Amino acid sequence: MKFSKVLETECIPEWRKAYVQYKGLKKLLKNVEKVRKVSEQKAALELAHPMFHDEDDDLDGFHQSGLTCCTQPWSLWRPSTSMSVIRQWTSSRRGDLFIPCSHSVWDEVLLHANDSERQFFALLDRELDKVSVFYNDYGQHLLEIGPPLSPYPALFQSRHHRNVPSFVGSASDPHISYSVARNRLKKALTEFYRSLEYLGSYKKLNQLGCQKILKKFDKVSGWKASHIYMDRIKKRH
Repeated sequence: MKFSKVLETECIPEWRKAYVQYKGLKKLLKNVEKVRKVSEQKAALELAHPMFHDEDDDLDGFHQSGLTCCTQPWSLWRPSTSMSVIRQWTSSRRGDLFIPCSHSVWDEVLLHANDSERQFFALLDRELDKVSVFYNDYGQHLLEIGPPLSPYPALFQSRHHRNVPSFVGSASDPHISYSVARNRLKKALTEFYRSLEYLGSYKKLNQLGCQKILKKFDKVSGWKASHIYMDRIKKRH
């Protein structure tokens, strides 16, 4: 089953807008794929007809960028070629990467990504920030309310409920019977732990969505950004 269907069937309806926008990210991937195909066709045409390739374009782009070969050696390449270089480097582990200046690995990747790829990761950043805020806020809410044990303290006088009075009401409801209080507490505890389970499921489903969409990006774009991006996300969240 496709993940978009899994998301629809397993998400909590009341929280639907808080989940990662998987379909929106897939739409941006179609644009990434389109741009990649156009770039590959253009490169193939230049290889087949080198006389139509103007080398001055490379020098103009190089001088306009304000970069030198001492700071970024790949800046001498055409945009499509420089991307292939960074893609080759990002396919290895971080220890094998050459990182010029003080930029992070991810900053360097984005510098050499095309507009469609940057748009994709900008949306993914926003979606994961949204998920993180919702998860933290709801988790904090559950910590603040805690398990509902305080209204009927008399229920916990004895493990076997010995010496428990017939009425174990609270200040707001002093005449409630033991059996009613027990049933209410059982229901409240069930709802509380169900909320914890919902929150855990929410986290896992969004993590799976992130992994799935990054895997699709690796396949569509032709370079592997997933492990670098996930390393970055782990540090941020």
